[in-house]
Amino acid sequence: MGMSRRNHPRMVVWNPEVELMPHPRYSGPVIDAHAHVDGPRFELVQTAMDSNGIDGLVNLWNVELPPPRFEDWLGEFSQARNDRMILYHTPDLSRIAEPGFDEFLTEDVTDAAASGASGIKVWKNLGLHIKDAEERLVPVNDTRLDPLWKAAADAGLPVSIHVADPVAFFQPLNEYNERYTELSQHPEWWFGGPRFPSFEEIMGQFESLVARHPETTFVGVHMGCYAENIEFVGRMLDSYPNYYVDTSARIGEFGRHGAEKVRDFFVRHADRILFGTDIARTAALWLPEKEYYDRSMRDFYDLHWRYFETDEHGLPNPFPLQSDWPVDGISLPDAILEKLYHANALRVIPGLANLP
Repeated sequence: MGMSRRNHPRMVVWNPEVELMPHPRYSGPVIDAHAHVDGPRFELVQTAMDSNGIDGLVNLWNVELPPPRFEDWLGEFSQARNDRMILYHTPDLSRIAEPGFDEFLTEDVTDAAASGASGIKVWKNLGLHIKDAEERLVPVNDTRLDPLWKAAADAGLPVSIHVADPVAFFQPLNEYNERYTELSQHPEWWFGGPRFPSFEEIMGQFESLVARHPETTFVGVHMGCYAENIEFVGRMLDSYPNYYVDTSARIGEFGRHGAEKVRDFFVRHADRILFGTDIARTAALWLPEKEYYDRSMRDFYDLHWRYFETDEHGLPNPFPLQSDWPVDGISLPDAILEKLYHANALRVIPGLANLP
């Protein structure tokens, strides 16, 4: 994958009817390190990859509960899978109340790795929903999960982990909440009630987890799950060499810090940030499905390119439901763009090396 598909000799495999959307500046390969795609929609996503020059896709999980066995997940793509996608595996942590849970975790990760999983995905139901046999919420840093982190490290699999959610999702649900429109449409995303821990408590558990397992590579998705506070994210990156973050679905959040501050953050942590978008398995949040993939995905990726590659003012959020405030492009240097879009993912996710 050391060559841009914009000049790639195998470009003949692409759909000739799909126009390639150019970057403002960058001309190298791109890996989207955060996607959620199921088998029936993979053809639509493949078209979106074609038209936006996405060389590699890291497909984390289709976000259904309970998560599928890796063999079943792999089977969804038996007819459609191509040489531009790798799959992660999500262990079913809700089985924590069952006897032999630690053995299950070790075997589950080991078997998934042997079957071709390129990483492990852990979702925010850990810390917010999963309960043990005593009906207590399982914290993110629960020691009963230690076999999972060890097995991932032993197999050489990175762990992409999503804890908490935007800070606003933990704040009072009223018209003063900046994500009120979104939460009104999806009230199940609100975690401000008394049965949930606070945002700060979950992030404390998360940092404890990363610190306690230095042998495990963690990728804190959604800008470390704390895009509102890039000082916190930067401190964790400075403190834990095993920790990385991705950019998925948080341009509207970290973009509010101001272009110069965010540019400095990306330059300072240039080796620790992966490009990801959170391209979803369903378009229900935005547009009718076919229109979403045929047209809007071009706008979606184009807004990412313009944010990272230009100094344009007043760019809209690629996820319009999330926010209506504009952000300014950060115009990253070419060398930083290459790390963000490509090199960091190749280094952190060994499975990508198997793609041509």
